Amino acid sequence: MNKKAQEFIRKKKKRKAVKRFALAIFIIIVAMIIFAYKSSIFNIKSISVEGIVTLNKDELEESLSTFKGKNIFTVNYNEIKDEVKKNPYVSDVVVKKKGINALNIIIKENKIAFYIEEGDTKKIVNNNLTLVEKVSSVEGRNLVKLIGVKDNGKDIGETIVENKHLNKILSDFYPIIENMPPEHKIESLNVEDITNIKINIKDVKVFLGNTDKLVEKMNLVLNAIDQGVITKGYIDLSFDGPPVIKQES
Repeated sequence: MNKKAQEFIRKKKKRKAVKRFALAIFIIIVAMIIFAYKSSIFNIKSISVEGIVTLNKDELEESLSTFKGKNIFTVNYNEIKDEVKKNPYVSDVVVKKKGINALNIIIKENKIAFYIEEGDTKKIVNNNLTLVEKVSSVEGRNLVKLIGVKDNGKDIGETIVENKHLNKILSDFYPIIENMPPEHKIESLNVEDITNIKINIKDVKVFLGNTDKLVEKMNLVLNAIDQGVITKGYIDLSFDGPPVIKQES
């Protein structure tokens, strides 16, 4: 047999071997995919939730129990996110696999710091003015009464008013409210006129103007109260220049 024939046979055998190897790999991959999609060991057995601040963890995990038993590779993550986002306290959801049969749900809660009072009902809203809860009392919660905004008959989960300027004001106030000393808790925030914002800290009324230099203004207010410059009356910071402090008897 000449060299050309031998070389042809060798190449032909090599091609067959490559084809057989490729077919074997393909069959293995298909078998693994079928196994992953059909085997019960990949069915979701547990769902954990992280990032909770005010929500009830047990209730949230219970609402996701319908996803248990579903295949971890085929379960619809968007459906899980939609289910979690039904709760108006939730602003963002991330779903991650945790091992071969568990999911970890990481949530980000809305910034909740305000409520609207209508009769005996307290209507809690987030910074985007979405109505998140209706309660009879806000005792024990670090919430500020919002004056100058009405709920317009909205239901829970609905935005009571679309106003980007107002949303920004509430967002600017949120970290301040969150970090205020308990003895100087802001009791109310009046946004009837967003160019002349007013707050109440116990017996002290504060005229802030707009939210420019808000942190600086609030530091002035706290220093005046802490140093006993004012215990009752008003502080006017609504204009450029030194603040006007009026102590009342």
